[in-house]
Amino acid sequence: MVELYHRRFVLLLGVSLAAAVFTAPLTALLPAYVEEQLELLPRFTGLLAAAQMSVAAALFPIGGALADHVGYKRTLLLGLTGGAVSGLVFLVSSSPLLVTAAAVIGAGFALQTVGGQSYLLRVTHGSRLGIGAALFFIGSTLGGSLGSLVIGPMADQWGYHAMGGVMFGGMMMVIVVALLFLPAVPLPDASRRRTWRSGFAGYGDLLCRSQVRWLLAVRFLPTFTWGMAIVAFPYLLFVHTGTERQPAFYTAASLAVAAAAQVMTGRMVDRFGVLWPVRMTPICLVLSCGCAVIWVNSLFGLWVFGIAMTASAWSLSTTMPALMSTMSTEHEKGRLVGAAHVAWALGMALGGVSAGWLLELDRSACYQVGSIFSVATVVCAWHVTRRQ
Repeated sequence: MVELYHRRFVLLLGVSLAAAVFTAPLTALLPAYVEEQLELLPRFTGLLAAAQMSVAAALFPIGGALADHVGYKRTLLLGLTGGAVSGLVFLVSSSPLLVTAAAVIGAGFALQTVGGQSYLLRVTHGSRLGIGAALFFIGSTLGGSLGSLVIGPMADQWGYHAMGGVMFGGMMMVIVVALLFLPAVPLPDASRRRTWRSGFAGYGDLLCRSQVRWLLAVRFLPTFTWGMAIVAFPYLLFVHTGTERQPAFYTAASLAVAAAAQVMTGRMVDRFGVLWPVRMTPICLVLSCGCAVIWVNSLFGLWVFGIAMTASAWSLSTTMPALMSTMSTEHEKGRLVGAAHVAWALGMALGGVSAGWLLELDRSACYQVGSIFSVATVVCAWHVTRRQ
């Protein structure tokens, strides 16, 4: 049984990493494609991103119910199919088709996220779920970096159409591999007996539990802060230096440190339990935001506390699978993951939008608001872990 669980986990990591490789150029090169090839304004890229995130937020609950009803592997496969459309984006030039493709990609992202993380919760032993979650998240980040590095340059060498064809063909291979070799996880008997109506009604049962509501707050509040940070830090670094190299180097350094922090947090979760990592990482977020307010006019301060905030936010995310596993029964894991990701999507969207307004008011406004939200996260994290 241990070997079976180990094989399932490794195959899940491989599928997630490969999918990230073949979809990475969408994020990296879509703005350039829209402007250079389609000769459209950058606001159209924003429209595509908004369509993608809006559909994803709407489908997270549906994905959770689907995972608990038809199975985690099937939900993951549907998500991967939607991800394959990422390559087709670079093969079309019609604006309505691009908006439709963005909506399909958003749906695929939602289903892949819920299906993949629900699968992770079922096939990873509780004593290894911390490091398992860290590796799962790092694998997706690493895949995105590799995809941008290896597949992205194809646009310069052979054109966007050729690159899009490689992305689509690669994703189809990932789907075939997942279909043939990724083992299915049997659903509990209670899940197989549920109807679609009872499956969606299960969200009401989840939201009636105070601990679940505290969990959703822990997902929304720091993600809102992180959504502001990923806009504010690169922008302020560019303002300080007048060069795009600083934001690029900062992003690379922060992701490297955050990956190491995720591994360390995962090991702490496995060794000491999820309670204290969930409670301590928001405190680190408070300190990072507070220091960023003080040193917002210092290039050194932006680097140090921006990296610290990134590591804190990613470490907190690493604790979520283990926390959700302890809070859910076998037949509701998919729905809890779906509900948590609705909170995550709202936090990312609202945080990013708010950053633009706050930066016009004051350089430190994002970090002031982030400090308040981080303090609230500390309170919510204590409440969500009271019964652990």
